[in-house]
Amino acid sequence: MAAAERTTVGVQTYDQSFISGDNSGNNNSLNTTNYYCVPETFKQLITSTEFRVSPPEINLDYLCDEYTRPEAGTGEWIFEDERYVAWRSARESKLLWLCGGPGTGKTMLAKHIAAEFLKGLDDPPNGVELVYLFISPELPIEKISTKAELPQPGLAKIISDLLYGILQQDEKLFDSYRAELRKQGNIFFTNPYSLWKVLRKAILDCQTDPIYILIDGVDGLKEGLCKELIERILLLMTIRKVKIFLSSREVPHVSNNLSRHTKINLDTSGFITGDVETFIKHRVSALDGWDDDLKQRAREAILAKAEGTFLWASLVIENLTYLSSGPDFKYFLNELPLKLENLYRKMLGSLTTRRDPREVLNMIRSVALALRPLTFGELGHILACLEEKVKTEQPSHGGACASTSTEVRTRTDGEIRKYVQSSLGFLRATDTTVSIVHHTAREYLFDQKRQDNLPVLSKSEVDLIVSWECFRYLHRAFADPEEFLTRNVSGHHDNSYNPSLHRYRQGETPGEAAWEVARKDPCEAVARWPCLRYAAESWFIHARRTLDISRDKFYHDSTRNWLRHQFFETSDVVRKPWIKLCRDPKMEALAGEQTPLHIAVCLGLLPLVEKALSDSTKRSNSNLSPLHLAARFMSGTYEILIAGGEASLLTAPDRNSNTPLHEAAISGHWPMLVGLVKKFAAPAYSTYREINKKNHHGNTPLHLAFQFDHPDMVEFLSKNGADLSIKNGDQLTASELGARLERGDSLDILERAEKIWEETKEESVKGPVEGEPVEGPVEEPRGSPRGRSSKRPRRKY
Repeated sequence: MAAAERTTVGVQTYDQSFISGDNSGNNNSLNTTNYYCVPETFKQLITSTEFRVSPPEINLDYLCDEYTRPEAGTGEWIFEDERYVAWRSARESKLLWLCGGPGTGKTMLAKHIAAEFLKGLDDPPNGVELVYLFISPELPIEKISTKAELPQPGLAKIISDLLYGILQQDEKLFDSYRAELRKQGNIFFTNPYSLWKVLRKAILDCQTDPIYILIDGVDGLKEGLCKELIERILLLMTIRKVKIFLSSREVPHVSNNLSRHTKINLDTSGFITGDVETFIKHRVSALDGWDDDLKQRAREAILAKAEGTFLWASLVIENLTYLSSGPDFKYFLNELPLKLENLYRKMLGSLTTRRDPREVLNMIRSVALALRPLTFGELGHILACLEEKVKTEQPSHGGACASTSTEVRTRTDGEIRKYVQSSLGFLRATDTTVSIVHHTAREYLFDQKRQDNLPVLSKSEVDLIVSWECFRYLHRAFADPEEFLTRNVSGHHDNSYNPSLHRYRQGETPGEAAWEVARKDPCEAVARWPCLRYAAESWFIHARRTLDISRDKFYHDSTRNWLRHQFFETSDVVRKPWIKLCRDPKMEALAGEQTPLHIAVCLGLLPLVEKALSDSTKRSNSNLSPLHLAARFMSGTYEILIAGGEASLLTAPDRNSNTPLHEAAISGHWPMLVGLVKKFAAPAYSTYREINKKNHHGNTPLHLAFQFDHPDMVEFLSKNGADLSIKNGDQLTASELGARLERGDSLDILERAEKIWEETKEESVKGPVEGEPVEGPVEEPRGSPRGRSSKRPRRKY
């Protein structure tokens, strides 16, 4: 294997022959190092923490998981359906849309088709057989918007997963990927525009014909992202023969974009009825203690109400096992309502009639809002905590890492499974994890609009509780206990602190406290602290999902005093071990000394940014201002910083003379770049010329918009005062740099802008048409048309 090429990725880095010198300010790595290793092979790339694809969606094991495979004997009809056959045999690009309501087996059929293409793990790939992606539904949140997280990283992540699927099968297509890494460094990983160009190039260069792409669950994305993904996917069919298979619910923002394409609707398909019948037959046959006659009657009764919905049938059979014995099944089934929502209502109603349903309801809510399936160890700890709270009659709405005042009793796998059974079907267990049975169950449990007089909680309320408990859990593992106790609520001791977890283990040095050992080896600490990994991965994400919580409620000195904990101290004694466990390489930016404002900005926690903004004059050891970090993290916190920050915050350069405007142009943070330009256009900032300011290597924001492939920024800057004639340290204008980097789209934009300006100028010479109002003069783009190289490659993608 070729060694990775260690390069400096700076504003002078245009191709391999230009790579030299120190980091010039666009340190594309989001940590403190000045270098980025450009991998020579795809295998080197996937070992990099920067390439953030997430199994199992891109892993063949996902298709072989017995808990997610289609029921034996079902789904075979799809391969003989005339619409599917026509899609497979078409000589031109074609899209097939599989749609249906919740629980009708869309994902199962999609996996069946994917498995048929790929044939198994042991078959070596013969070119790109199939590019596939199974999208997990995003948790619907009423008031969350782009304020906490912008949509670009989400789209970039999807494109990265598709690229992974291609490169995994044909590593020879890695060249264009590596070429962009040399130009952009790891900024490329979060640049959907560049990633999409590389994806298009990889599809064009594939030797396989046609290319098959399967995407399941596109409706699970937020509406705007879903629309954009569909539009981009449809464009792929215009560049070569590409066969697209999409599956989703029939929602307006999907159906409106796919109305002209072939559709298989499972809600009206007679084949699904047969598959559901097979499914019911197998599941009922597995019931213990029932004679053949009872099983047959149960099958008939369930099938009569199933209406082609696998999920409904599965939940009914599971509840039939829990709630009734053989002779009682007829009464039980007669009482069962049609439709999933009504079934969920009956299940929840049954839970609430128990003598004390708090523990099981809190368990269901904790699992439902978890960011991933919980391990048995994690859920076992949660159960112990919930049990303790119920015993002490402390009010609780569930928390993923709530703590207990006594030593936590380990739960066996058998006990965990009994707790899952007590959920009456809301939860499902594999060999090692527990998760919500279906995303529709989660939607029902937290639906604020339902009017059934059954318990319902605000997702934001529960997320806040979970986030706070996880945050404190980190401090119990890594913080000095004395400091942790004295910093807690109004000087009172934290009664939930568990000293037993800090006792020495055999083999540990008696002179070293357990929390000191945990700091040195966080991975080892996970064995002692069952929820530590989940707490590290999730606390700040749960906190971001609480935007409709009032600022005062989010931060309250007597209940949730976030900034008074060691995590937000200048020293990184708690942050450093957390970084090793949180699985987010961007958070390496929080290593070393930081201010609370810098930390809050990186985490994307708007209420804490507002709280800490008064401390914005302090600098972190990375010499980056909070606005630099807002750009690098694609954070919505820029709005607070621009609105409330002083001029020094808006213009402060880093050690490489990159201002926040430079950083926005590097990262592609479009709203922040627009916000800063508009801010500097105000009379109070008329003395600042940030738009044409040079960094250490003489690059203006326009140069950087060219280098990091942001055509929309090139257009915006050129129309708002950017001087096209400015040359950088290599004596290149922005457009000359664009020509060298083959940024055809951006150059075309400048060409069109200049053409429009010339036409407008000619019209102004002729004078206004009689009766038309006279408008003000049109400002010529600075340097136009000078500074653009006449010799440049035309757009090729």
